[in-house]
Amino acid sequence: RLLAIATLHGQDPAGLVGGCWVRWSASMAWDRAGEDHQGESVIGLIPTDERGREGLLLRDLGYAEKAPASSRFHMDERDGLLLSTEYETMNVWERFAFAGPDVRLRSSTVEGLSNNASFCIETRCSDTGTDPGSGRPTAGADAGSEPATALSPLGW
Repeated sequence: RLLAIATLHGQDPAGLVGGCWVRWSASMAWDRAGEDHQGESVIGLIPTDERGREGLLLRDLGYAEKAPASSRFHMDERDGLLLSTEYETMNVWERFAFAGPDVRLRSSTVEGLSNNASFCIETRCSDTGTDPGSGRPTAGADAGSEPATALSPLGW
């Protein structure tokens, strides 16, 4: 699948250094009945510098527009990941910072159509019923467990 992604984007598959398959399933407090946020994508990475800290991130499915997408990536001096993506109807700039193994901070700016900016704190949910960092029960824990306590990297 990675070879097909590189070819789809007009890139030499020999430049690929890795990739992954990602799937997502999310819900938002403002969702209407029947709305879901599920999908999957294959991502390929082609560095353009000798250190591998910048290059191309190729996807078979973008998430701002449901079409193949090619982003430029750059790792900054604090190991934050900067992505710049030009879609047909918009441009998106994003920065991802990793506050811990299960916490990601994400900011984005969208130019075109909606013209908006956002900041998110995203946490990985454990399938085991306990938070890997604290050992506390998570929302997916047994009904008899105590409710999970939300705690952000900012301490609240």
